[in-house]
Amino acid sequence: MKKIKCLRKKIDCVDKKILKLLSKRFVLTDKIGKIKKLEQIEIEDKNRETELVDKFVSFSEKSNLDKKFTLDLLQLILQESKKRQK
Repeated sequence: MKKIKCLRKKIDCVDKKILKLLSKRFVLTDKIGKIKKLEQIEIEDKNRETELVDKFVSFSEKSNLDKKFTLDLLQLILQESKKRQK
């Protein structure tokens, strides 16, 4: 049980880092949203989304992550980014 507690503590640290990185990402997308609003640019950018899908698929393959999981995660991130930019 001690080994499990130690591993769970490490998982908690990783989770905290993931959330901090997502927070940083959303700060950046919020800034992009402000620029888009000022310059009257559409929030959705299909070319950028396609680029991100390609990057996530490539990364998932290199990192031995499930492709569907990775793409589902990307969709959640993109939905939140768009919501925050509106």
